[in-house]
Amino acid sequence: MPKRDLSRLSSRVREAAIVNPNGEVRWPADIALEAINELADTGSVLLGLDVWPDEEGEITEAPLSAYRGGATEPNIEPARLYAIEALRRVTGFGWSNPSILVTWSDPT
Repeated sequence: MPKRDLSRLSSRVREAAIVNPNGEVRWPADIALEAINELADTGSVLLGLDVWPDEEGEITEAPLSAYRGGATEPNIEPARLYAIEALRRVTGFGWSNPSILVTWSDPT
């Protein structure tokens, strides 16, 4: 996966980003909503969310959402709403301080 350009995001969201060695990007759960909104506000389609546990070195993840509408401009807002709704399920995993892996694409 190519390195993600986070420069269009606010400094708060950029600095909170956790970039995995494979290029995937996560945010602490308490910043994830801001990241989702900023990505959508700058034209990205949110394709999926996964929750990661707070344990150091743990590489377990659980899927929260997978938007199937496609990476086209008309799907920016529906994908945002789908991702926001998925964030509500994070508390059900029982992890005290999880991070949220966000997969997005720019419209084709």
